[in-house]
Amino acid sequence: MKIAQIAHIYLPHIGGIEAYVSRLAKSLKDKGEDCTVLTTSFNTNKKGRKQEAIYFRPLISVFRNPLAFGLVPHLIRNNYDVIHLHSVWFLHSLIGAMFKRNSRLITSIHGVYPDYSSKLLRLFLSLFQPIVKYILRRSDAVIVYSEIEKKKLHDRFHIDRRKVHIIPMGVYPAKEIGVKRNKEILFTGRIIPDKNPELLIQALSMVNSEFPEFKINFVGLITEHYKKQLIQLSNELGISNTLLFHGPYDPGDPAEFKELMLHYSIASVFVAVGSWEGQPTRLMEAMIHGIPVIAFAAGGTADFIRDGENGLLIHKLEAEQLAIALRRILGHPEEAKSLGMAGRKQIESVHNWEKVVNDIQKIYINGSNV
Repeated sequence: MKIAQIAHIYLPHIGGIEAYVSRLAKSLKDKGEDCTVLTTSFNTNKKGRKQEAIYFRPLISVFRNPLAFGLVPHLIRNNYDVIHLHSVWFLHSLIGAMFKRNSRLITSIHGVYPDYSSKLLRLFLSLFQPIVKYILRRSDAVIVYSEIEKKKLHDRFHIDRRKVHIIPMGVYPAKEIGVKRNKEILFTGRIIPDKNPELLIQALSMVNSEFPEFKINFVGLITEHYKKQLIQLSNELGISNTLLFHGPYDPGDPAEFKELMLHYSIASVFVAVGSWEGQPTRLMEAMIHGIPVIAFAAGGTADFIRDGENGLLIHKLEAEQLAIALRRILGHPEEAKSLGMAGRKQIESVHNWEKVVNDIQKIYINGSNV
């Protein structure tokens, strides 16, 4: 099959959708498919751009939502068997839906709607909703990560349930699990306000007197300005010198991916408290390494983390709740180890990447008739 993956932004820019599309494109190529990523050059350096991708120059960008009209003639000239859109909230998906012609249109929802957001973002999303409904109507099949996300999609957009398929996020198996854990609280991915890193810094300040040796290891893309803000916050809260920064690491580069996995293998606990999530890859990468995890119950997270069994969930974005969870993990190493091993077992049994790719291929072939 000739397949186009449409993403608003791609590697070397680091992010969850970028990493997902990269893994999917590689896996499809390994299975003999002709797969091309169609994206924009927004916030990407020429040096690290990938051979499997075509980067179109964006004309405008609003809320990290670039629009490149060069995609239109490309879709008209090329007859793709499948066009796979990644997220309904980006203008490139609108172009893909408008110019799909005879292609089978598959749409992956990487987070239906944020559980918490600013008034400005909510206004933008409400204005964008007619476009989302159009994309969903034009789609032959829609993929969500979980039953929670499927219900949220139906309740908000009234989509026909018959064309919605649940394919959980998946990750590669971990080659090794760290035997010796550093006194580190790991936080990976894009370090941006939507992921709420301030909440973790505030929570650490509440438990610092009990666990003074622990530091937060931020691993991912962050602007210098925002880094200074986080350091300033830690200083104001009296926990200066407790923040570490590494990366970002390109998951499409084998050496850098190995370096990223090393951080997972030596951390004591992992925290994910983003307010807009599908099923975070970074959370599953932590769990497959046997790390006890603490997560905000956003999106489909609660579909694979069972509170107190294979991880801990907080249900409000409050530093006090996160501090209670940190005390439980850091103060009870045997329970922490048990949660980590249960989490690893969950990911190994349900969230295998090879199965994810096989299920997606079936939808490419059969659409909603899977």
